Amino acid sequence: MEACSVPEMMTTREVADYLRVKERKIYELIRQEQIPCARVSGKWLFPRVLIDRWILQSVQGGGVAAKPSHP
Repeated sequence: MEACSVPEMMTTREVADYLRVKERKIYELIRQEQIPCARVSGKWLFPRVLIDRWILQSVQGGGVAAKPSHP
């Protein structure tokens, strides 16, 4: 799924495609309250901006310092 074609609010199928996981995994993350989502009229929706933030907060390593070093 290209970034420009990703909607602001994604369905379970769209977020699964976006994260490259099976839709079943998305439902598991919902049950465990580990993924940002909202239930609207019986349908799960995922704000893309919150999914992107969730991914960035989950990144491990990468050489990013927790605190800036001061001389």
